[in-house]
Parts: sequence; structure tokens; C-alpha cells
Amino acid sequence: MNTEINIGIDTSQSQLDIFVRALDVFFSVENTPQGVIKAVKQLRSYNPERVLIEATGRLEMTFVCAAHKAGKDRITVLPDNLVEEINHQLVCIKRLHEGDLSMGMGYAKLPYALHRKLGKSSRRFYWQYIFPGMKYSEDPRQKNIKYRWHIHPATIRQALTYACS
Repeated sequence: MNTEINIGIDTSQSQLDIFVRALDVFFSVENTPQGVIKAVKQLRSYNPERVLIEATGRLEMTFVCAAHKAGKDRITVLPDNLVEEINHQLVCIKRLHEGDLSMGMGYAKLPYALHRKLGKSSRRFYWQYIFPGMKYSEDPRQKNIKYRWHIHPATIRQALTYACS
């Protein structure tokens, strides 16, 4: 059994949605200095292996600064020179997702506790992968349910090999 603690943080203007993987813990705090302090205190008790922050629009900066002050400074944020390309990618993915929704698809695979809490909101755009695969694949744990998974790492390696040759 994998007991590695990983924390995912989804940032928005008003709140931080935080999921602690391996413990199946989900909570939200306000995206204010007070909410961030509360989150950092709670997250520190889990001693996570890594903290992954969905970082678009610079809404994550309050948390990034607080985490640095708390000694959790192995954080990577989206560089300014990639913002335009990522925004273009998001527009493309939004179109793809809208097509998926029109076919009755578009669900994202969420951890059990999060799916139980949020239900059908897994069809919302913000749960979709930024770099999705081009085809749907059957979920190996739930037969007859298909999801569009993230792009496979081998595909990225092949594209890099081709670009560098």
C-alpha cells in the first residue's frame, strides 16, 4: 500500500480547495492571508512528500509565499513566459471538453471521497487535464466507464525526440 502523502491545491480567487491523497481528506479555506495560514498549519501536520498547486492567474502566490516561510520551499510556479501558451492550450481543451459533453462524456476521474462530495461536478471544465489524451480509455477499476486520461508520458518522450532530431 502506498502511504506517500501528496497534497493537491486548486486555487481560485475566493478559496483554496485542498485534497490530501492517501488520507482521503478534502477541505477548503479562503484564499486570504488568514485562510492560507490556517491551511499551512493543517498541512504541516501531514508532513507531505510533495505539494502540487494548480497555478494559473497568479492566484496561488499568497500560498506560495506562506509555504516558503514555513520551510516548504520546493515549489514550482508557472513561469510568466509560458502563460500565453498555457492559456492557448486551455482554450483548445475547453473546445475539446465541450465536444465531449455534447456526446454525454466529459467526466474526470476523481478520488473517491472527492467524487462522493462533488458528484456530477466532475464534468466541469476545471477538473479536466491540461494535456489530455486524444482517445477515451476504459477505467480498469470500473468496467464500462470511460474517461479521457492525461497524455501518456511516452507520447511526450516521442514528441521531444522528434523535435530534437
